Amino acid sequence: MPKILGVQIDAVTPRAAYERCQSWLLESSTITGPKVVFTPNPEIITYATKHPEFKSVLAQADLAIPDGIGVVWLARPKLPERVTGTDLMIELLALAEKANLGVGFVLRQQGLSNKTQLAAALKLRWPNLKYQIIYHEETFALNESTQPLKLICVALGCPEQEQWCNAQRHGYLSSARVLLTVGGGVDFLTGQFLRAPSFFRKLGLEWLWRLFVQPQRWRRILTAIIIFPWYVWTKSNKES
Repeated sequence: MPKILGVQIDAVTPRAAYERCQSWLLESSTITGPKVVFTPNPEIITYATKHPEFKSVLAQADLAIPDGIGVVWLARPKLPERVTGTDLMIELLALAEKANLGVGFVLRQQGLSNKTQLAAALKLRWPNLKYQIIYHEETFALNESTQPLKLICVALGCPEQEQWCNAQRHGYLSSARVLLTVGGGVDFLTGQFLRAPSFFRKLGLEWLWRLFVQPQRWRRILTAIIIFPWYVWTKSNKES
């Protein structure tokens, strides 16, 4: 398993990541507790280098997908391609609707997307999906759902979402099968934030699109395209 700045990343393709989650969701008779899927990108990995306790949290993942073109580029040829949490979430939601699996969503109270907006987006795209949406402060309510929740999509941002998953895998949500961190993925679903066109994503220029539509994110973009590669380069030089 490749490591970048001490953070383990699984060398999987989008299809392999989906199939692994699919097996956990559909063939879970032998699974004890939920599997945790993290989505390390340059910002998350850079944050982990400055916070050892958070790096320890990331190490608890059952699957860590390379959600960031910079991660793939700097780990080549060890990582075959980028695997985005958003695309994985969309595929798993389609699976959940088809297999009649309950899905939970955990949102930030002050996030871009609220419960009403997400509910409308889900109804439009997956009309037969069984789901429950809560805010972070209402975690206990997930256990009160009349529909067993097998997939939990956690949209709290780094580091809160990873810490939340690590804490809940042995807590309220021990009966769930997959906990997936999705960051701003729900904002793409609701339309509160426009996802970069596929042309930008294929060329690895999603950061440029984000800089254009959300210039206030320039510090985060700087971390992804300048600071993160610098950290990787300096570490590799020290080890050589």
